[in-house]
Amino acid sequence: MTIDTSAVQDVLRKVYEAWDAGDADAFAELYLDDATVVMPGTFRRGKAAVRDHMAAAFAGPLKGSRAVDRCWR
Repeated sequence: MTIDTSAVQDVLRKVYEAWDAGDADAFAELYLDDATVVMPGTFRRGKAAVRDHMAAAFAGPLKGSRAVDRCWR
């Protein structure tokens, strides 16, 4: 049996591209409007909250950071 993982890989690619660009809008666009997100040290409910959190992170402690995932890149 062959499993097509291209759709999942496409989403992951977009997440990493948005992170690498420090683009909170592109990052949050991948979430549903009513998403609930748990990340280390934070809990956010809703796409707008995810966007706001990531915008602050990309402007502060995550500025210039890059996401790395060696499993699919």
